[in-house]
Amino acid sequence: MNRIIEKEYFSAAVVKLVVEAPHIAKSRQAGHFVIVRVGVKGERIPLTIAEADVEKGTITLIVQKVGVTSIKLCNLEAGEYITDVVGPLGEPTHIEKVGTEFARISTMLLGTPNSSRLNAATLKKVSSRVTKQVSGTGIPARPSP
Repeated sequence: MNRIIEKEYFSAAVVKLVVEAPHIAKSRQAGHFVIVRVGVKGERIPLTIAEADVEKGTITLIVQKVGVTSIKLCNLEAGEYITDVVGPLGEPTHIEKVGTEFARISTMLLGTPNSSRLNAATLKKVSSRVTKQVSGTGIPARPSP
């Protein structure tokens, strides 16, 4: 079981949960996700790992209340436990260095209420200068010729 360390409401329907998960925090990469289950007989749902803090041993999940399981998850409070958190799963986002001005990112965001978030620190690892951070869906895997 994984303890919720922090809970913050972004809106009435969107919640940020910081969850104790040291093994996941240590091995996750941008683009990975976890499978979460609330309750012994609960449904398993995939959630994107929005952020991880290796030193604190935590991962951050952004959850939108859209169904029974996500509502149950959002109703948990700091100090309470999530029954199961399994991961990291999936293919990490491919980031390659293509010069000093920008990094090419190829990722596919599935139709989930959460989206992968690549921050400037992640991009700094592959590019010496980050000029712009763009977020959202619809980023093509490869530029058109």
